[in-house]
Amino acid sequence: MKSKHCLLIAALVIMCSSFIVTRHDTKDEEYIVYGRRGFESLAVFEDGNGTLIDEQWVLTARHIADNQKPGSIVAINGAEFKVEEVVLYPQKPTDDLFEKKDLGLIKLNQKVKGVAPVKCIKKSPKIGSILYLAGNGDMGNGKTGPILQDKKIRAATNTLDSLKDHFISFVFDPPDSGKATKLEGIPGPGDSGGPAYIKENDVLVLAGVSSFELIENSQNQGRYGARNYYPNVSFFADWIESTIKGEDYYKTNMDGKEIVSIKRVDGSYYLEIDGKKASKVEIMKYGEKVLKELQMVKTSSTDDIIDVNNPIIVFRKYIENVSGFNDVNKVGGFKLDKYELRVGDKTMPTKIKDQAIKKFEELFGRPLGNNQINAKPSN
Repeated sequence: MKSKHCLLIAALVIMCSSFIVTRHDTKDEEYIVYGRRGFESLAVFEDGNGTLIDEQWVLTARHIADNQKPGSIVAINGAEFKVEEVVLYPQKPTDDLFEKKDLGLIKLNQKVKGVAPVKCIKKSPKIGSILYLAGNGDMGNGKTGPILQDKKIRAATNTLDSLKDHFISFVFDPPDSGKATKLEGIPGPGDSGGPAYIKENDVLVLAGVSSFELIENSQNQGRYGARNYYPNVSFFADWIESTIKGEDYYKTNMDGKEIVSIKRVDGSYYLEIDGKKASKVEIMKYGEKVLKELQMVKTSSTDDIIDVNNPIIVFRKYIENVSGFNDVNKVGGFKLDKYELRVGDKTMPTKIKDQAIKKFEELFGRPLGNNQINAKPSN
């Protein structure tokens, strides 16, 4: 994932780019060749991936879509297109990673010709389903992690082993586990928004969108044992269809009831309560409340999902938490060395400074020593 801020840590520079991490006992060329077979719908942004699901629409992660703007470039099957419109999944602000609905839709400035859009699944995939993954960029394997950036499209497979809430997830299994597929692999940091397909009647359909990865520590990123989480596309089929039609879709819960609000293209509203068209009484009770909540959601700031694979992003969020500043960028960044931690023009207590040094060493696997961290705002 590409952060909206730049963090310079002494001489250490960590780049996030998309890639597929592969088995160490299988030739990389096999993954490259596989990537040329049927994955033309892969959309490539500067900082992530997506999937062409309609002639003019790309589905990606919310935090990738949030980084795009009209005129941004999207590459599909070797051709470049421009972003015309960005639609983020409307949700209440939350810091809980597992509560986030990490989806966004990108409308292109023109229809894509020569590439068949991929259909989205309507029913949740089953545990044990084979997942087909695609991404471009760095290559590496389960032992080394990412080691080389070449921007080539690779495809890999994995096995869906968990369905939890609105996520599908899977683990990067080593070859000797007995669980690994022949072309076992996972996406890596920066590959957010990329597809996880399954096959229905031997045709690829979109089952999930790459969101985040959980690992024990930063040294394990992109290595065996890493678990990846993807929003389950079937949970969001109504929102996807409404958005493409030009409707304004919103789902929420009030008084234990699931409420869906749709503003149609002609300006009329439709309200649904627990799967049924709302009665006049229910419209009177919930209609205005839902519209006010939707307005609040639309005007709320949207925080990036913390990329747990990127210690830079995690460390910045840690400094924001311990310092009490919601956005250290707004106060001028921060500086940390063995003598002090300064956030903006405020010097933090020694105890907090020592905790920050300890956190740095935990995330980066090396002592801070005499180095100095300067995190300055960057556009």
